[in-house]
Amino acid sequence: MYTWHGRHYLGAAHGLAGIATLLLQLKTEQLPSPLAPTINYLTSLQLPSGNFPSSLESCHDSSHHSDRLIHWCHGAPGFIHLLSHAYQMLGEGRYLKAGEMCGEVVWKRGLLRKGYSLCHGAAGNAYTFIQLYHLTGHTHHWHRALKFAEWCLSCSERVTRTPDAPLSLFEGSAGVAFFYCDIIMSSRGKTPFPCLEIPQPKITFTCS
Repeated sequence: MYTWHGRHYLGAAHGLAGIATLLLQLKTEQLPSPLAPTINYLTSLQLPSGNFPSSLESCHDSSHHSDRLIHWCHGAPGFIHLLSHAYQMLGEGRYLKAGEMCGEVVWKRGLLRKGYSLCHGAAGNAYTFIQLYHLTGHTHHWHRALKFAEWCLSCSERVTRTPDAPLSLFEGSAGVAFFYCDIIMSSRGKTPFPCLEIPQPKITFTCS
């Protein structure tokens, strides 16, 4: 494992979950041999709340800091992508169960004072419910995604911090616009999460 800022991060943006999510999407006949044990290890780190620690170092933190961050970049909202791809590819129910636990903790604690960005805000967290809805078809996940979208629409009334890059994809309004488009276009199916999920080409066969 590599380190970022001196820590062994686990999440989707800076850590092992993001790497494993991309590797799961490679079009190969079988998984790279270390990948399944890696996914199982990451799944085993899920906390009782449903969240995930941000780094290996925080796993050994005796305080509650290991269960502090509910961000797409650090925590359950980023792990949902790994768990859903693992469930779709390997068919093991434990990945779906872990994903449902992610949904519960995001619903309880996922509206953030940091704002509504993809990286560490409510829009990124709402993708937990979009992912679960397309995975299971259960409408309560979609209801939760819509409620987070409603919160984002009025978020400017509550946000007191300006992002470092207020127009950017992951910290700013571009990412929020992408999220709104996903909500509006939901009837056409799931859109890949930007920079993490690989778009799958649609192949059309014609008869001569």
